Amino acid sequence: PVPPGSLVALVGPNAVGKSTLIKAVAGLCATQGQVWLDDTDLSTLPAAVRLRHIGYLPQALPQPSSLLAYESWQSALHSSRSAWTAAQRETAIEDTVARMGLQALALRRMDELSGGQRQMVGLAQVIIRAPQLLLLDVMMAGIDGFETCRRLRRLEHGRHVPVLILTGLDDIASIEQAQQAGATDFITKPIHWGLLVYRVRYALRGAAALESIRQSRESLARAQRMA
Repeated sequence: PVPPGSLVALVGPNAVGKSTLIKAVAGLCATQGQVWLDDTDLSTLPAAVRLRHIGYLPQALPQPSSLLAYESWQSALHSSRSAWTAAQRETAIEDTVARMGLQALALRRMDELSGGQRQMVGLAQVIIRAPQLLLLDVMMAGIDGFETCRRLRRLEHGRHVPVLILTGLDDIASIEQAQQAGATDFITKPIHWGLLVYRVRYALRGAAALESIRQSRESLARAQRMA
């Protein structure tokens, strides 16, 4: 199993369907067959429910608009975590924004931000939703996927989220760079689709197992402090 906080890379040349595959897993395009996350077939879930499980940060930046960055984060939670109370949404936003150091951007309009700033706002939109799996394109506008991964891993919310990363860069330097960002596994072309499904499933199960261990340790520590 791939432990939490690690990175799985899907590597291959351009225009062979890497981004399409990720969009299919995220439910953003029509598909045939099944997409499994742990023991759940994502293809059977409504779009709003699927958003709670899968985070997708695309190549394109969030579109510039008159919305404030804070309003974009509220919108992200409204579409994916509608069952949360207003207080829970506020807490999730404030905690994530503080950990990412984005307080200065919260009340700025999206069309006033630079490309890199909009990309960080987009990453915050994904993290705020607390997904089980994050899908990430390496070749993105603004900050590249490697740097995005490094920043993600420095966040409390981003340390334990399994990340599936796509890249058409298959040279040694790019692979080493991805490893330094946290990569533990690479999937190269031609893709063995059945194997890909199992490797993602094992990564998620490994993440769940280690999260259970982490919570048990925290419970034991609290009990020891109370003793």
